[in-house]
Amino acid sequence: MKTPAPDERVNKTIRKLEKALFKLLKNNKGNDITILRLCEEANIYRSTFYTYFKSIDELLEYLQNKYISAFKIEIKNNYENPQDIYDFYIRLLNKIYSNQEIYYCLYIYNYSWMFEKTLTAAIDAMIPVNNNAPLTQTELKLIKTFNSYGCNGIIREWLLNDCEDSIEDVAKALYTCSTTNLRIYNDIF
Repeated sequence: MKTPAPDERVNKTIRKLEKALFKLLKNNKGNDITILRLCEEANIYRSTFYTYFKSIDELLEYLQNKYISAFKIEIKNNYENPQDIYDFYIRLLNKIYSNQEIYYCLYIYNYSWMFEKTLTAAIDAMIPVNNNAPLTQTELKLIKTFNSYGCNGIIREWLLNDCEDSIEDVAKALYTCSTTNLRIYNDIF
């Protein structure tokens, strides 16, 4: 993507493309979305689209990077040393819920790997490292991976079900899974 100037018209155009793309992805399950169809939905000219993006994949990558960057900033600013895992999950789920359509599309259309890696890193940071552990580094890494991907699975399922369950209930489930794994981890020492 060509980096747009900080112009409100440019931002408005990209927001129109974003809204149209997510609507098409959700309604069409990702099938047969063309640049022409996207531009019609966004009510912009194709030449305008090509001013900023070469393809729909490039637009998706731009949007993914935009939301993942915002998520990373949120984690860095608030959870460098998280003490309350439940609070972390409440804030995380609120952020996802407020951008539900975006995260739904990222998870459903195989654009979630970056988000999953970011969430995995955040969850990993909550598990203390004990160099005296009777576990190898590989075993420790696998325990953290198990915990992180389990949490990702819960969030993915929640999104697939249109966030029917309350944020508090999902946060409690994530908290229970995390703390159970932490208790198991700590009991090993």
